[in-house]
Amino acid sequence: MTTRSFAGPASFNRNKGEFLVAGDAVARSPILIPGLDLLNHNPSTKISWVWDANFCALKVDESTSGGCQVWNNYDPKSNEELIMGYGFTLPENTSDHYSLGFSPAIAAYIKAAKARRLARKPSSDAVQSQNTVEPGNLSPKMVRGQVLESSEDFNVEEILEQNIHWVRLVENESFEFSPQFLEYFSIAVENPREAQMEDACSASATQLSDRDFSRNKLHVVCAVIMILQKGQRAIRKHNKDLPEAPQNSKQMDAARYRNNQLKILDSVLDSMCNFLKSVTTANSPEAGDSRVVRLEHILTNSPKSLLKDLRGLLNVGIRTRDPIKIRERGGVDFAFTAWLCGLWIYCQSDQREEDEIDPKYLRWLHFLQHTYAEPSEESVTQQRPENPTLDERAEWFDPVRNASGDDESDAAFIARSYLDAVQASTEKRPQSVYNDGRITVRRLEWCLNIVKNEGVWCPNLDQGGDDEDDDWVNFLELRDA
Repeated sequence: MTTRSFAGPASFNRNKGEFLVAGDAVARSPILIPGLDLLNHNPSTKISWVWDANFCALKVDESTSGGCQVWNNYDPKSNEELIMGYGFTLPENTSDHYSLGFSPAIAAYIKAAKARRLARKPSSDAVQSQNTVEPGNLSPKMVRGQVLESSEDFNVEEILEQNIHWVRLVENESFEFSPQFLEYFSIAVENPREAQMEDACSASATQLSDRDFSRNKLHVVCAVIMILQKGQRAIRKHNKDLPEAPQNSKQMDAARYRNNQLKILDSVLDSMCNFLKSVTTANSPEAGDSRVVRLEHILTNSPKSLLKDLRGLLNVGIRTRDPIKIRERGGVDFAFTAWLCGLWIYCQSDQREEDEIDPKYLRWLHFLQHTYAEPSEESVTQQRPENPTLDERAEWFDPVRNASGDDESDAAFIARSYLDAVQASTEKRPQSVYNDGRITVRRLEWCLNIVKNEGVWCPNLDQGGDDEDDDWVNFLELRDA
């Protein structure tokens, strides 16, 4: 019924015989007008409505030659809305988009997170935030962590409830996401450290294609790419099960809808993947961002004395030091945890060579020590207690550990298996960096927590290789602690 209705006046005053025409703040009431609902849609037709106490009229504000069809304009609508509501699509639809949305659970989390951030902000900041919106700029802004709405009057609560999100192509072979989508997505993928930040770093505060990005923004880019790739694969798989050529007009409209969806996805993914490749492919000042650390990087560019011991530990723990086999055997977490733990021990050593340590690693470790409070000295010296339950310590920020603290967490269980590998490795090589009393279950669990929270799943950038696994990378957050 809604596809046959028109957005009419908000109400009719029977006493005065007047219509109250709906404004921006008044919801329009849908009405049925037999006859006018037969007019077809043309997005370029200029029309206007005339409302009176006794009649209503649809006025075409352009000349129409005799014998030609009189068109209506249904307002800008995507092909998805047209085919679902009206049964047809447009070949060149400038309003077409690819729909996106959050699950109810994620939408509820985003809503709660935004409420917590607002509650933490002083009222003066809220007043300042309301007064700093830049007119004419539709991109969200950040002022001291406060998300500012765009100059248009978007109802944030309604967007969250209805999941009205999309990505569409614009001029100059570019694209744009719906208002607030990237902002909400950055909240959805934030780690516990980022959730506690007063000055939350938003992925939508600047353009995705700039170089000034954080772990959160990298996570947003990677996750959005994987979601779009999933939609792209689904459409292509569905196309393989259909006839090569449409058999009727309905199939033709459906094929046009899918092809336009693929056109949007192909263009957006091509642009986003090219940007991600430029950031993550190489780890050198000339190409890529050195803060993005891959498995291959830690196995080739670590300090020489640490690298030899790390390779020996990997051979004992997962019986390989080859990056491909490490991924196949599910040893990526172990490799990164062992590397981080060894790097921490190595940096504490008096025998290390100063020129062997990349300054960014020292800065990163300093940041981690201030952000993820280290285990207490008492817990560091504890070597595999008989009681498997590890007491919860208030001074240790541990985002992976079970909040109840009643049972040993999965992270602690895994850390114990890591310690077994470390001990087996040091028996073979007593002079190893890892033959250090400070490497305990607590220390390994601390490192594992960091790897889990500061790392990001990086999508397979070869869009033709659907069977290849995504890659785990660590991002070195280098903010001042």
